[in-house]
Amino acid sequence: MMQNVIQTNIINKIPIRSVLEQLGYRSIANSGGEAMYRNFKIEPMSPKYQLKVNEHLNMWYDQTAGEGGTVIDFGRKCWPELSEEIIERRLHDMYVTSVTHCNREMEDRPRRKRKPMKIPFYQLSHTRCVGHNAQITDYLKENGLWEIADGNIREIHYFVMDQKGFRKDFCGAGWQNENGGWEVRSKNFIGRIGPRGMTNIDRSQESLLVFPDYMDYLLRRNDPQAYYSSILILNSADLLPAAIGRSARFPRVRFSIKPEHMDSLRVQICSRLPNAEVVVL
Repeated sequence: MMQNVIQTNIINKIPIRSVLEQLGYRSIANSGGEAMYRNFKIEPMSPKYQLKVNEHLNMWYDQTAGEGGTVIDFGRKCWPELSEEIIERRLHDMYVTSVTHCNREMEDRPRRKRKPMKIPFYQLSHTRCVGHNAQITDYLKENGLWEIADGNIREIHYFVMDQKGFRKDFCGAGWQNENGGWEVRSKNFIGRIGPRGMTNIDRSQESLLVFPDYMDYLLRRNDPQAYYSSILILNSADLLPAAIGRSARFPRVRFSIKPEHMDSLRVQICSRLPNAEVVVL
């Protein structure tokens, strides 16, 4: 193993903006502690993304793919082929380079002491069945999900401690992934609390349906094939390679893909699963 591995909670304090700057991207707009990035691309053939970075929370949100997370989640999205340790080391090295460059530029400027900033992170408070919180209920109704939400959809109550030590509470609808993390959706937030992972509903050894998001599955739950098939929810686009590997043991597999990702992901899926069906959501 790599020596002196940086701990995850330390890595997550590395500013996402510093990583983006090292990758050659500059924000196109800044407002209220949020920076916008346009035309960010992971690979030459990948779709273009619009990224929003909350500098206070040090969280990012991909408006095109509908996902977001911490700086480590960002590293996983950029370099899905790398191990966790190498991603952490790369993020650390990029941050050190950024700080070193900044310090050189500031050498001749007057310096003043600054109070260290504590970067807050979302923490789970509790979950409960839907129907108790009007805000969450309204969100589900507005998206046509209230009447079709199953027992896996929960009210997720979470919080963050701000820089002054005050607690701010939030809530959203969500579901659990297979690694114990919670995928959260609300009017103003799409993200994850805890470890990332896919969500699996095991019903069949013969047929598998793969969806990007649990909400996508719910809206198509009345599809006759969904009644007798196992269901696999990606929860994150960069988990597609893992989903393809897991799908290989099923005789019949259908991937449902969002239109903006169809061209790039169809090739990736069919190259490894020639008999898989790929449809547009």
